[in-house]
Amino acid sequence: MQSPLQGIAMINWSREQVANETRIMIVAKDIQLYSLCTSMLIVTVCFLSSIFVLFHLTKKRRESRRKLQIKAESLLENEDPLLRTLDDDTHPVRYMSKSMMFSRLTQYCILCMIVSDLLFDIFFFFTQLLRLLQTLDERGFVEINRELFRKVVIKSSRILSELAESFVISSGIWTLLISICILKTIKNIHELKNSPRTRTSDMLYKTRNIMSETLLQQQEQEQYFNMRMLKRRYKLVFTLVAFVIPLGFALVWTVLEYLLLPTSDTLSGLNPFLANIIPDMAKNITYVSIEVSNVVVRIMVFVCTTKIFENTVILQNTPKAIHKRQKKNKLLRQLTLYCLPFFVFGIWLLVYRIIGDIDMIDSVYRFGFIKFKQYGEVELFLMAVHWILTPLRTLANALVYGVLTKWFRTKFNCCVSVDVEERRSLIE
Repeated sequence: MQSPLQGIAMINWSREQVANETRIMIVAKDIQLYSLCTSMLIVTVCFLSSIFVLFHLTKKRRESRRKLQIKAESLLENEDPLLRTLDDDTHPVRYMSKSMMFSRLTQYCILCMIVSDLLFDIFFFFTQLLRLLQTLDERGFVEINRELFRKVVIKSSRILSELAESFVISSGIWTLLISICILKTIKNIHELKNSPRTRTSDMLYKTRNIMSETLLQQQEQEQYFNMRMLKRRYKLVFTLVAFVIPLGFALVWTVLEYLLLPTSDTLSGLNPFLANIIPDMAKNITYVSIEVSNVVVRIMVFVCTTKIFENTVILQNTPKAIHKRQKKNKLLRQLTLYCLPFFVFGIWLLVYRIIGDIDMIDSVYRFGFIKFKQYGEVELFLMAVHWILTPLRTLANALVYGVLTKWFRTKFNCCVSVDVEERRSLIE
């Protein structure tokens, strides 16, 4: 039988434990409040940076098109067949190869990825603003009408949160599509270099001696039209996959939360558990699939790019060999740089969501559904870090894929191109 002293000790111990848990919860909510304010500031900076990069890309694209048009007009006036290649975008008769098509699709995917990040910044900012109002009301700093709070703040924050997460998934899909397009571009250039009598302009030069000029131009125009239609179909499929599917799932999760979650701000019981665990598990599977696919495709890009350099025959210890080795090292560093957003933010996103789901399942296992709460101490700490790191991914995407993309393409093209003197010598 338990003595009175032991009973008093147990009561004191339980009171101390409750007090410690209360203090931990207060500290977690303080950290959450500071994290909300910090994340809103970071989102604003990332949004402005993405706007700047988007404006910079569109401006550079207009300038490049203007230069190509001027160059094409000059070629029409003084046409030199020795300078005309199959992959030259300034050809007087428009031509589009597969490598050119996937290169342009890469530019389109980069543009759409930045747009997805911009939309995420917008929805995430207003989500954080509503969460800030909710936190201030819970802490007693601001008094909000309960009816207004229940109908507007809670429901609106759920909808905006699902929309923001849908654009995170959309951005990840666009990143995967960028990697696939880069891989296809490199593979097509690699096949073009290795195929017999197609890597220089002598094929076109000799073909002109057999075929008439009109027939050749008709074939090139027909191929250009087919490639252009194929590019449009790719764009349509990419847009449907990257935008429509995540938004459709966001609508499903919003309806599910609306049906299962109570209208009050006390979220405990079976319905909140189901409303959180089902969408989270589905999103985790989606995130893991996208990021793992990204890693696999980038490894393939690395291997294919290395083969291009290895298959280039150049005498060792010559200036050209040293130059090729320098270009190879720079290109491999650039490919590694493309993986930084995943290693910094993608892994954290997976860790955050998996730990949150494990903690929810562990809470239900220990205390049951009746005492289950949506946000415990672990979730609050993880969420505070997540709110700060998540917006930084949009900034990393804008820098890596926006500012450094021109550098990447320039370094790659200079490694696989053939200069004018080499073309002349090969033709002769």
